[in-house]
This record gives sequence, structure tokens and C-alpha cells, in this order.
Amino acid sequence: MQGDFDSVAFEGILSTDRFARYLAWAGGDRGRALELYRLNVAASEALYTPLHVLEVALRNRIHAVLSEALGEHWFDTPGLLVLPNQHRQLGDAKAGLLELRRPIGPGRIVAALTFGFWVAMLSPTYETLWQKMLHRVARREDGKGLARRHSRGRSRRSACCATGWPITSRSSNGT
Repeated sequence: MQGDFDSVAFEGILSTDRFARYLAWAGGDRGRALELYRLNVAASEALYTPLHVLEVALRNRIHAVLSEALGEHWFDTPGLLVLPNQHRQLGDAKAGLLELRRPIGPGRIVAALTFGFWVAMLSPTYETLWQKMLHRVARREDGKGLARRHSRGRSRRSACCATGWPITSRSSNGT
């Protein structure tokens, strides 16, 4: 890596499985593997802010549209959330706020929900909801809007910002 960096010590703090991926990519060259790891960290750092802004903008826009249509507690509307994982995430968000002794208001709940929760709202499962109201999330004055291509972006965001998996891999399953 750089300067007085002790690559042997650093290699020791990485998990064997994590470092093995870089070592394989580097053809067994430990120095190159560490450089690939450093490059992955730098790319992750560069993507962190834009992906954070995307996450906040997406959740706030979905919340605004659904609040306008169904009220601020739209997430508690029976039958609205149809994916079991979203129910768990909603429960976890509320429990986390309780544990922190924070008020359980709509804004705090929305902020506590994961990026995966919001991306799930873009899935085909919610096509009817999109047709009825969520289309306003991406509507612009000029009639243009966002495309609902999201899977690759979500997997790369998770890779660089949450799991630490290399963002340079070609597949979204960490291989």
C-alpha cells in the first residue's frame, strides 16, 4: 500500500476469506492483492456520498408521496406492505427507536428503514401501487422521470458501504 504501511500486519487483520478473493484476482501476488484491496476501498469511499444522497432522496420522496396519499403512517396501512422482509424491517426500525428511547414518529421510522426496504418498493411486487400513486415519486414537471433499474445499484451500494465486499466483482452475489 503506501508509506510505512505494514502489509503483513494488515493482511493479518483481514479475514482469510476476504483476502483470498483479492489474492486470487492478483494471481497469488500478495502486494498486488493489497493494492487491489486499497483500490476497492478508494472506490467505495468515492461512491459513499452519492449513494447516501440517493438513499435519502429515494426514501424521502417515497415517504412524501405515500404520506400525501395515505397519511404519515402509511407504512402501517393494512395490506400495503406485501413483502415479509419489509414487515420485519419495519418492526426492527420501531424496536430500534424504542431501544434508543427515541420518539417513534413517522420521520424517525422512515429514516431507520434500510435501503433494501426502499428498493423493494421499486420491485414488480408493487406494480399496482406504482400505477396508482408511486408513479409520482419520479414524475418531473416536463413529464420525464426515473427508470426503475435498481438491483445492480443496490448490490453495489451494499458491497461498498455495508458489507465490505469488493465492488469490482462482476456479480451481485459476492463472487
